[in-house]
Amino acid sequence: MIMGVKHIAFWIIGSLLILFGHLEDAINRMISQNKIVSIYIHNPGKHSFAKLVKWFIKNKFTFISTEQLIEIMKKETPCPERSVWLTCDDGWKENMQNVLPVVLEYDIPLTMFISTEPVEKGMFWWEKCKKYSKYLPKKYRSI
Repeated sequence: MIMGVKHIAFWIIGSLLILFGHLEDAINRMISQNKIVSIYIHNPGKHSFAKLVKWFIKNKFTFISTEQLIEIMKKETPCPERSVWLTCDDGWKENMQNVLPVVLEYDIPLTMFISTEPVEKGMFWWEKCKKYSKYLPKKYRSI
């Protein structure tokens, strides 16, 4: 139930930002300054990710790879107009079903950041929270 309310709230906020022209202003600012849009995704649904990619394609953005980003940052190559760099964080297994087919269909570069420490050392973020919770004020120690 909470996730439903959260998604509705984000939808309302996003719709208001678009309605009042903030998205268009941000795009125009990015284009005039030749900036790179960085999109960090955490476990998206296939429909949502496909919709995002289609929006960038429809609006004539250029998807760049990590290698291209590095070359641009080193000033070895110019930054293409309307550049976008996509990353998936944390290596969710659902990325294989939800993200990879879209990436392959549209032949776009994507960087996946895979957290290996939890697998290698068996230390997951919630375990670190529990371990260090004693340093938090008492009202936050519900773990």
